[in-house]
Amino acid sequence: MAIHADVTEQNKELAREEFASAWNGGSFDPAWYTAEFVYHGAMPEPLDYDGYVEAVSAFRTAFPDMDKQVRACLGEDDRVLVQYDVTMTHEGELMGVEATGESVDATGMVLYRFEDGRIAEGWINYDALGIMQQIGAVPRP
Repeated sequence: MAIHADVTEQNKELAREEFASAWNGGSFDPAWYTAEFVYHGAMPEPLDYDGYVEAVSAFRTAFPDMDKQVRACLGEDDRVLVQYDVTMTHEGELMGVEATGESVDATGMVLYRFEDGRIAEGWINYDALGIMQQIGAVPRP
């Protein structure tokens, strides 16, 4: 079942707003998410809303100057894909690695699934290995 183009555009707008607000600003609006929201990422198990907020907050603590910039935002039906670049400085502990002060550049993507104008699921894929190499936690080849 195809979703009306206006709804897809509204979903894209919310995806951009949530992405910038949560990741760059550390600000979350529970009204953006369904009650059953699930986030799939680098963690071993999917996260609910509270787990997602905690994970983003922990990453922002490690990289408080995080600046994620949207390169592309594509939508079809109930899905929106945000492709981004990020620059940040490692100023706090990350997965057991103490702050190094290293500057980091990386890329990634977040795929959102919407239900009734709210985010129901999110999947993130980013260059975790590149980030760990840039902060010296993993040797470069």
